[in-house]
Amino acid sequence: MPIASVNGVDLYYETSGTGVPLVLAHGYCTSINLWQHQMPLLTQRYRVIAYDARGHGLSSAPAGKEHYTLEHLVADMYALLQHLGITQAYIGGHSMGGATTAGFAARHPEMVKAALICNIDGGQRPSDPIADKEVAETRRRGLEFVRGHGLADYARHQIAAKTVPRFILESEEEQLRFVTRYAHQPLHGYLGVGEALPWREAWLTEAAQSLKMPVAILAGTEDILYRGAEVLHQKLPQSHFVSLQDAPHDSMNARPEAFNKGLIEYLDNLEQGKPVAGRREL
Repeated sequence: MPIASVNGVDLYYETSGTGVPLVLAHGYCTSINLWQHQMPLLTQRYRVIAYDARGHGLSSAPAGKEHYTLEHLVADMYALLQHLGITQAYIGGHSMGGATTAGFAARHPEMVKAALICNIDGGQRPSDPIADKEVAETRRRGLEFVRGHGLADYARHQIAAKTVPRFILESEEEQLRFVTRYAHQPLHGYLGVGEALPWREAWLTEAAQSLKMPVAILAGTEDILYRGAEVLHQKLPQSHFVSLQDAPHDSMNARPEAFNKGLIEYLDNLEQGKPVAGRREL
């Protein structure tokens, strides 16, 4: 079982494929399994390193929000690459993993061939006090529900309330996958990250704006973070923006073919020395 003991936790990881290393960091309340639609394609072209973040999947899940800052997540990624002897790689992540990617790229730019920031805004979302208050209250109620009923019941509650994306509501298979995902989520990790909110830390905003390496930003138009992702693209003139039409936050699962096309096109153009800055709608 591949485990890297770093920074006081055990990180579970998987490597597959050959070629240039490509690191994949998943989002909150998921695991390596998030990338099920991407792995078969990417492992044909790259040495893919996917790992469970602290508090998730098969990795350690210490109790307490103090263990889940963005600094912890960035330090874990760095230590994992050190453990594997990787000095430079494509770094990609979804949501919480996208924030980790941006933070890592700012802290260790020499290790990043390109940053692939998916479904996160790097702290750029314009302030909306009313919407922010509603999101915070929804999060508070969700954490309270989990403490009282557990994660599997919370997933079923979200499906019953129809607060999950349409592609989940329309498929019994996706609903089972959604409930299973929550059931396999360590409770300490869910509560710790849900209270720490590492993707909202103030230093990320400036860090994301400072990136100088090639950057691809992929975002679904139905995601609440879409507008902020556009703002980040505007602040990084070298970046490439992939707008995934009618896709929610989990765009790689809702529209995997479009997500994969946007990602592979970007990497192909980058590797062939073609201009990559700009915008693509899929």
